[in-house]
Amino acid sequence: KLFRDEGLKISVDIMASTVNFLDVTFNLSEKSFKPYRKPNDTPMYINRLSNQPPSITNNIPKVVEKRLNSISSSAEKFNDTVRPYQQALNESGYKENLTYDRNNNSVPKKPIIVVKGAATS
Repeated sequence: KLFRDEGLKISVDIMASTVNFLDVTFNLSEKSFKPYRKPNDTPMYINRLSNQPPSITNNIPKVVEKRLNSISSSAEKFNDTVRPYQQALNESGYKENLTYDRNNNSVPKKPIIVVKGAATS
């Protein structure tokens, strides 16, 4: 009732094996995750030649790469989703190529989500 009074709606799909949460898609059956963007969303970054301090513009590609690595469970998931981010960086004047680096991936050794009845490794 509280949500409805505010014009908000919550829907729950009990049998779903994939869930989009913020900027991550979790695949519970594969125990994997990858970056998520809403349909028709286009990433945009500050132009490299903008009037921002170099400490900001020089770090944008590094921060984007680190975030994509941290929400990609594998190189395959990273490579499947990196294209729009790379294109946005290129259009903003950055020459750096985004690459998967498992050492740049802050994935914990234990699963983040535990599904009752599912086997964990």
